[in-house]
Formats: sequence, structure tokens, C-alpha cells
Amino acid sequence: MVVGKDEVCFENLPNFRQAGGKGLTNKEGKRIRDGLLYRSSRADFVTEKDVEEIHRLGIHAIVDLRPTSDLKKSTGDMLLVKDFEPCAVKKGQVKPISPTGALLRNRSKQSSDAPKYKHYMINVWTKDLIMFVFTQLNVFVRALSLILALIDFLCGTYIFVRFFAKHFLNKRELWENYLDILEYSKGPILDALRLIADKENQPVLVQCSHGKDRTGIIVAMILGCLLVDEEKIAEDYGESDSGLEPIRERVFSETVLRYGFKEKFSRAETSTMKTLLECISDRYGNIPSYLETIGFTKEEQEQLRRTFIED
Repeated sequence: MVVGKDEVCFENLPNFRQAGGKGLTNKEGKRIRDGLLYRSSRADFVTEKDVEEIHRLGIHAIVDLRPTSDLKKSTGDMLLVKDFEPCAVKKGQVKPISPTGALLRNRSKQSSDAPKYKHYMINVWTKDLIMFVFTQLNVFVRALSLILALIDFLCGTYIFVRFFAKHFLNKRELWENYLDILEYSKGPILDALRLIADKENQPVLVQCSHGKDRTGIIVAMILGCLLVDEEKIAEDYGESDSGLEPIRERVFSETVLRYGFKEKFSRAETSTMKTLLECISDRYGNIPSYLETIGFTKEEQEQLRRTFIED
């Protein structure tokens, strides 16, 4: 993989790439600056060599679209915790995460100096989103789901999510679930955009579990704000299908086997993003207009363009 002038090689950071690719231009023919925005699957399993590569790229922050619980219960070595301090972000407030498990083990290995950079955790699964999904079910199914949620809480199982997948999520297309995130998780999306737009965090790496769904949505919002053509945005999303090939079994296990999602949800088809962008266009006119509705102002958008677009 080539990013900027150099070939980028990671041992255990699948689906890594520069968002939109090298030499990307927007609808106005202006070039997007290389080396400012990267995307990948979760960096929980990176090796020492991967850490060196991340520093070589000059990455100053990680915007991670997972709940903090995912980080705390990770089975990876979490080598980046020595340099990137985990922080929870909600409504613009940033709070350090108390280290446990692998976080604690690797925090203890670091020097007396505090981590230089930030690993921002933003939970996209808001109460509004969960409540919307919940209300789409009939009363009987809702009552049963509450019992299953209690069982999951007590036993550490995934029956509740599998139940929802079977009775609601799997009956829809993936782009519809993405649209729900855009509608009911506006706060976390705004938090992510503002962190990415902050020059102190650039270059920035955006990630989630596999770097496909939540990451795909946020990257699409950034590229749309930069006035990149919808076809190119969809192509960038679709690259995750090949980007995840090295861990296809893990992706299948973590989506289909664990949560009961249909197999199609583990793939990244360009048509999924194209349809989502069409829906945004129908509802809001374009991505910049949508971003205004969530609080990412015209002034903030213009500042983002000045930073990311070459003169």
C-alpha cells in the first residue's frame, strides 16, 4: 500500500489506508491533502513494528468509534496505550479512561512521561438509537427482549443482540442501519467531526471494530464536506471489502456468529454507500447541509476545507 510518497506496511492493522486514497480531488478539481486522514480496523493487536509505522506517519490522534467497554475488555496487547492516552468523549467533554486489563498492563510498561497523544473513544450506540430500534418491535417482542437483556447482563452472553438482529436488523438493508446512525447518533458524529477537524489531532486515524461501518460513515461525512464526488466516496467505502480479506474469518465470527447478523453485513459493497448518499441527498440536499443540522456549522466546514484542501 502506498500513502503519500512511502509504502505503508503493517503486520497487524488490517483495512488501513488513507481515506479516499492518494491524489484525491473533489468536484471542483481541487486536491485533498495527502497524509492527514487515515482509516483502519481497531488497533488493539498492533505489533511493535506497527507502532513504529504509526509514528512514522506522524499520526497524532486516534478517533475510535467504539464504546469504552470494547477497549477495556480487548484481548489485544494494546501497545499503543504507551503513546496514546485512552479518553472517553461525550458532548464535547473529554475524560481519561481508567486503565484495566491490557490497558493497565501496557500503561505500566511505559516511561514516567505521560502519553503524548490521545486515543478518543466515541460511542455511536446512543440511547436515542437504541430506543428507536426498540420501538420498531411489537409489545410482546419488546418485553421478551428486556428479559434477554437481563440474561446477557448476568451471563455475559449476546442473546439480546442476536434477538434484535433476527427480528429487526436482518430484515433491513445495511444502508438503512447506517441511516439510523446518522439520524439518531448526531451527538457522537459531531464529536468525531470536531476532533478530526482539530489541527492538533492531525494526522488522525479513524477506526472502529473493523474499519467498515462506523468508520465508513464518518469518513463519508468528512469526504462529503470536502466536496468529494459521491462515486469516489462509495469507492473508498468499498475498498474495505478487500481490506478486511486478511481477517475475513474474524469479521465473520464477530458479526455473523457472535451477533447473528446476516453474512451480507460483514461485506462492504459500494452500492451500500451509494444508496446511503442518495438518501442523504433526498432528505437534506447534500452532506454539508446534513452536517449543519447536527451542529457542524458552515464556519467549521469552511475551516475543515481550508485545512484539508490544497490551495
